[in-house]
Amino acid sequence: MSNLTIFGKSCKSVFGLNGYDENSATYSIGWGLDKSATLLTRFIHECIPSLAGLDLNQVTISLQEHGEDKGYTDLEIKQPDVFHIIVEAKRNWELPSEKQLNKYIPRFKRSHCPKENQILITMSSASEEYANLNQQPELEGHTIKHFSWKEINNLIKLTKSKTSSFEEKLWLRELAIHTKGYNTMTDPNNNLAYCVVVSTSEIKQGTGYTWVDVIEKDSTYFHPVGGNWPVTPPNYMAFRRKGKLTSVHHIDSYDITNKLQNLNSKWPDTKEDHFVYKLGPAMKPPKIISNGKLYATGRYWCALDTLISGAFETISDARDETKRRAG
Repeated sequence: MSNLTIFGKSCKSVFGLNGYDENSATYSIGWGLDKSATLLTRFIHECIPSLAGLDLNQVTISLQEHGEDKGYTDLEIKQPDVFHIIVEAKRNWELPSEKQLNKYIPRFKRSHCPKENQILITMSSASEEYANLNQQPELEGHTIKHFSWKEINNLIKLTKSKTSSFEEKLWLRELAIHTKGYNTMTDPNNNLAYCVVVSTSEIKQGTGYTWVDVIEKDSTYFHPVGGNWPVTPPNYMAFRRKGKLTSVHHIDSYDITNKLQNLNSKWPDTKEDHFVYKLGPAMKPPKIISNGKLYATGRYWCALDTLISGAFETISDARDETKRRAG
């Protein structure tokens, strides 16, 4: 079977022709809502469960709606005098700022529908739990509700299984394929491992619990979100210490928290967001793989096979081969 690419990247659905940024996500959702009455009805009731008086013939779906605030909303869904939903989408774990959401409040004031039916929706890779910790539940009396891309994808797939319309199934299939790519923003087929150095020192002096124990005893690992660290969870983590590679692990699951000690009292006291990974079994290299020409505390991306196949003598060689393949 042929493989369609755009700008060198695989294009798996018709919506991928418009790229994979935030606009592509909301454009595709807007199109899907317009082509599937079943999805539109389900989505509206997910946003406003107690809504009465819905008439799809009176509903408008607007993309990039310009307002007096001189800004553009990603997506607006409304029925005159009945409800008004404004959607603001982000690609990664980012959430819209309160300042950004506050710009949209004047639009509600012109919609003349009950305030309880004026809803701000945020979408991103962030989980509902993360959004609840980092996003206010309302703004000037308007409910703010969050959907992760995973929830959106599940809603689309559920709708596809329920509708009897062939046309709806066709568009929902394409939409499910496209939105799946926003779930974690790391393709499940991506074979890159994020390689980090691990200290053998204690996390808290006198406890006997070391940074190595986090990995080898608790089968976990954590790091800050963003800054000089990944903003999306990788599929694999590789660890090195004392100048050589020690193990590579698949990330079986992950969570996000700003209080590591709530998960383990032996971990550091934190206030900033951290990814916390549940690690799969250790994969050991077949021979000693030394650092090579690396910064002692540097962090690097390496293709999985370059670390565990035995084909490379050093991690720096594995890193360089990974860069070569990427072009």
